[in-house]
Parts: sequence; structure tokens; C-alpha cells
Amino acid sequence: MTKPNAQTRGPDDVFTRGWKEALNAWTPSVRVTSAVFKLTNAGEKPARLTDIADAAGYSPQRTADLIQQIFSRTGRTTDGLVYFEMATAREPSSRFELRVGDRTMYTAGCAPDQFWIALFTDEAVEIRTLSETAPAIKVIVTNAGVKFVEPPGTVVGLINPMAIQAVDRFEEFDQTVCIYQTFFASAAAGLLWKRQHSQGRLLTIEEFFDFWRELLTPIAGDLWGWKIDSHAAP
Repeated sequence: MTKPNAQTRGPDDVFTRGWKEALNAWTPSVRVTSAVFKLTNAGEKPARLTDIADAAGYSPQRTADLIQQIFSRTGRTTDGLVYFEMATAREPSSRFELRVGDRTMYTAGCAPDQFWIALFTDEAVEIRTLSETAPAIKVIVTNAGVKFVEPPGTVVGLINPMAIQAVDRFEEFDQTVCIYQTFFASAAAGLLWKRQHSQGRLLTIEEFFDFWRELLTPIAGDLWGWKIDSHAAP
């Protein structure tokens, strides 16, 4: 039996509790984001605003307002339909290339965002890093688990959850949080990051998948099995 990683000791761990508290504070945004990923299948098709609102548990107006805030660059609501549209060509701001089925998309955000998409998508998501200075990293993940990692020692950097709790506006997330949460080809490659983020942690891809799913389950786990017809409002 392998010794448990000291960084991931379970629900009583201070770091884990901090992240749970941070995401709980953003519950409406977490639920709406998850519902958009789920009902559009990561942008494969538009979804009715009323269906997303029903899944998230908020009024259509509040849901539309949250979508406008969260997906200011990648989402739109037109004639009652919600579209989630990631770029189909690489842009200067692109940090990741995602391949879902026969679709190839480019996105910014952070490493956890890409796992978030995979957790609420019905197909495997292939994640490739886009960097001019660091080795290329490829991860394939489904809503059931990690299927492939190259290089095998790849890790994800997660910053101190107190930094998340200090963010007041969703618009601040990218420059305050996202740019610091990325992949490293190995723990050794992440040493400088670890010195700069002494309260953060480097987790293997498998550890991070389990950690992220654990965080999202109590907030949005009901959406994994969501079916529009069976949950439609009377």
C-alpha cells in the first residue's frame, strides 16, 4: 500500500477545507457554469436558457445575468438559447487546446477549468498546453477519470484558497487566480512556482481529478445525471 500524499489527506485538511469554503462562496456561479457545460456538451449545441436555469436552480433572469458575467467572452444568450463558444483558432490569449470528439477549440482560463469542462461533458476531453517556453503537455480526461497523461509526471499547481476567497468580482479571476494555476511537466519543473506560492500545492493529474471532483460534488454533483425531460418543471 502506498503512503498517502501529505498534501491530500482528506476532508479535514486545511487546504481542502479552504477550497471548499471558496467554492461554496461562489455556489451560484459554480452551478450555472456546470449547467452550461453539461447542457451544451461543452459548446456542441445551444441549450435553452430555461433548461439551464432549471438545472442550476435559479430564475432565468438571474441565470442569464450570471452567464453574462461568467462567459463574457465565450457565451451569449440569443432568443432564449445559450451558446457556449470557445475559439476555433488559436489566439494570443490561448493557453490550452481542447479536442472534444471531432471539435478542436482554444481557451484561456486555468488548468482546473479544463477538468471542469471534462467533468460535465459526455465525451473524452483532450487537453494540450500551449506554451512557447515550456514542454508540451497532453492529458485526456473523462467525467469518470484520467485516461492519459504525457509526460507521466505532470502536475497541476493550485494556489492558496485564501486568494480565491479574497476575490470580490468574477472579472478578477483570470489575472488574480487563473494565470497562476497551470500544468507543469513534473514536480521539479514546478519548484519555482512552489517557492512563489508557498501556501499552494502541486498535485498529480490523478490527485487533482479526485480533488476537483470532491469539491464540485456537493455543489453541482446532481447535474452529472441531469436529463432535461425528467427534471422539467411542471
